Amino acid sequence: MNKTRKHKAIFPLFHNLRATTFLKAFILNAIAVSLITTLSIQTREYLDDIGRKEKGGWNLSSFTKSVIVLFVSFICSLFVYLLLFLIAGFGGGMLAN
Repeated sequence: MNKTRKHKAIFPLFHNLRATTFLKAFILNAIAVSLITTLSIQTREYLDDIGRKEKGGWNLSSFTKSVIVLFVSFICSLFVYLLLFLIAGFGGGMLAN
């Protein structure tokens, strides 16, 4: 006997927030971009703060700071898009129902 149960999926948490219209897709993408940008800017400001010589901080070049911010931004973008996928099912593209 093959008993299959149909469970309601836990994710996405908010089914009404899925990117099924242009407006919802633009809003979700704006949320993602603003979060990633904010985290990137804060990372650069943090690196600038710890790099001040009068505080005895690190002596990082501008190129080194840019590379660090690039990698942190990449990790943050993966985290933000994963979070939006779990919350709203964002990023399914043509696979979304």
